[in-house]
Amino acid sequence: MLSDDRLRLGPKVTLKLITSPSPSPPVPTVPNVVPTSKEVNGPFRIWRQLASGGFARAMAAEDVSSSRLLCLKVFRKTQLKEKGTEEGLLNEIEVYKRLESSKERCPGAIFLMALQRSFQTVNYICFAMDLMACDLWHYMNNEPDYCRENARRWSAQVALGINALHAIGIIHRDIKPANILIDIQENVKIADFGLSYMKKQPKRLHKFRGYSSVITGTVNFMAPEILRHAQEPRSVKYGAPVDWWAFGCVLYELLSLPEHKELFGSADDTMAYVVCHTKKYGNFYPAFLQLGEIETDLVVGVSSFYYVISPSLTFTVIVA
Repeated sequence: MLSDDRLRLGPKVTLKLITSPSPSPPVPTVPNVVPTSKEVNGPFRIWRQLASGGFARAMAAEDVSSSRLLCLKVFRKTQLKEKGTEEGLLNEIEVYKRLESSKERCPGAIFLMALQRSFQTVNYICFAMDLMACDLWHYMNNEPDYCRENARRWSAQVALGINALHAIGIIHRDIKPANILIDIQENVKIADFGLSYMKKQPKRLHKFRGYSSVITGTVNFMAPEILRHAQEPRSVKYGAPVDWWAFGCVLYELLSLPEHKELFGSADDTMAYVVCHTKKYGNFYPAFLQLGEIETDLVVGVSSFYYVISPSLTFTVIVA
């Protein structure tokens, strides 16, 4: 059961949610149409629903006291309990707390989403965050030319953000285009820390050390060792390199525009690539045929980071 003590939230407020007969795709966007409502609910003026997913809804809102536009991520308490996701929400709050307390010593933290406020009503848990323009997934699918123009800068920002997470003991574990948001100044914000691993102390993760064996993330962006655990549980743990593997998958999608194809369509594709890479044929993996030599080297280089620092894990992956 979620409680005020565990969540450390402010006082309960009244928040009236707007229902939508046809939920929007899960893509937060800055409101650019006439709002569906201007009614003031507690400390916020709710403008409109932005997105609806399995666990939460995103609402565009205005902080009445400051006139600041925010995104409210709203979780229904009953759904959290029914689906067993309470601990994930608590974990996400703890990650945001660490980000806030550590941001001064991590320059790359400016590319990580910050939690402006968290509170609860009788029926809901709410996160208040900066309102973003869109996410990378949306741009890849709807504005590929614009996305490709910014690919180099966004890639660098994502890399800095991942490094900042690792510097304070956090593995994101779900790096993918839908979790990479773009603000109105066209800069990256890595978001959604519900699946993240967090070390007890806010210290840099050791690049040769494994920290978790939990099977979590999005399959097409999962590193081989996580997938191997799904097939055959082992005692070997994975570490920070799983985020760099996922980053390599994101890089491929950025560089393969306008076709916009995922590097791996399934877990079997990922394991097939592992075999190619181990036999020194990684650059000739079929998916790379549409990329230039420099672009291929970049994607392979980022993904290979996993193998370079975890040779023993590579062995467990390729030996049946």
